[in-house]
Amino acid sequence: MTFAIDLRWACTEQVSASTVSRFNSAFRPGDEYVCVWVPVDEPSTVRIEFDVEAEDYESATRQAVRQVESAASTSGLTGEAVEVVAMTEDGQFRWTK
Repeated sequence: MTFAIDLRWACTEQVSASTVSRFNSAFRPGDEYVCVWVPVDEPSTVRIEFDVEAEDYESATRQAVRQVESAASTSGLTGEAVEVVAMTEDGQFRWTK
């Protein structure tokens, strides 16, 4: 099943454009459906939207966090996932730290 993921990543410092660029290069390069941005009112937060294939909401959430953690570690994006919303046409599941 395909889950639309909205993940909020809290960084330890204000996120620079170069850090976002490095993360974009590390996280699913070539996937045109990935959207990464820093909210204007939250300069130490990165929002990431993408799809994952999983059996259920909980496994979609775990998979999403693992994928972002991997790209974050290789790109120098500090911090951690603090919220994940996994959505389908039938509903949604919200995880918060």
